[in-house]
Amino acid sequence: MEKKSWRRAFLRAMIALWILISPWVLVHLAMGPSPLKIGSSALWNFLLVGLAMMVTSMAPQTVSAASADRVNAVLAVWLVISPWVFGFSSDLILTLNAILVGVLTLVIGFLGRGKPTEGGGVLMSGARPHNRQSRSRRDRLDQY
Repeated sequence: MEKKSWRRAFLRAMIALWILISPWVLVHLAMGPSPLKIGSSALWNFLLVGLAMMVTSMAPQTVSAASADRVNAVLAVWLVISPWVFGFSSDLILTLNAILVGVLTLVIGFLGRGKPTEGGGVLMSGARPHNRQSRSRRDRLDQY
């Protein structure tokens, strides 16, 4: 596995860890005059999304990077819309946490997508570009 994909997998694992522990961390940080109360739906949402992201970040050897990116993109979009789906959008701290972590996950997923090639395709990291010299030899042979 390449160094960049290991870094992305590590970043995804750290984000997943934050998603897993953030409900308790945010509750303890907000122990001021208006304590934060987390509903069970929000708690289960963060736990299940965090576990799913942890599994996809820990299994880059068995799953292709593209499919792991797709799963993380779906989970990130779900995180962004989940405060309104589960009704905890009135808790500003939890809503901002879900939106920021979801956007960060999307950004990390799109950073390693690959570089555009001349033919309009995408050259994924680790892939080899087409050998133009061998293509031109074939073209010369086809002319005869």
